[in-house]
Amino acid sequence: MTITRDQLDEAVQRAIISADQKDQLIALATAPSKAHYGDDAGDPAQSGDEALRLVGGGNDLFVTIGVILVGAGLFFALSSIFGPQPLILYGALGVFAWTVAEFVTRQHRMRLSSTVLGVAFIACVTEVLTAIMVERFGLAIPENAVQLVAIRADLGLAATVYFGTLIVAALVYFWRFKVPIMAAV
Repeated sequence: MTITRDQLDEAVQRAIISADQKDQLIALATAPSKAHYGDDAGDPAQSGDEALRLVGGGNDLFVTIGVILVGAGLFFALSSIFGPQPLILYGALGVFAWTVAEFVTRQHRMRLSSTVLGVAFIACVTEVLTAIMVERFGLAIPENAVQLVAIRADLGLAATVYFGTLIVAALVYFWRFKVPIMAAV
């Protein structure tokens, strides 16, 4: 909000401020700002830079810690029930991340929590895709260069499907929640 000279003149006429105070305010407004040199050098209102803060406040930090703890608890509970079945395990964790993001990201716009949930969702999609690709294409870690050359044709198609699906998942997540980290993914 900017106050004009006319508004200052009106404030003097209404006896809100004195003429001397008006002159001091005008001198303050026209003098070089200490914000560029002092403690407030990062103030976006003074420097013209955009304010980029990852943590939106104490609530954001505590919600992020809570989401990580509940996600870790869900991971260990599901892995003890279903064992090492990545489709069920990471599929459920991906659904959990999406569901929590509906509240945390769309309703409350918590920056840190939204970033953590976005990365967790993409990590879950990556694990599910890896399990599907290994099962579908019968891929295993090659032991030597000859085996790597032998599976070269399958790797091209698998990589195209894998990275294409990962990009589509990140785009859908970005479209739904507008979390900037998805652009980096």
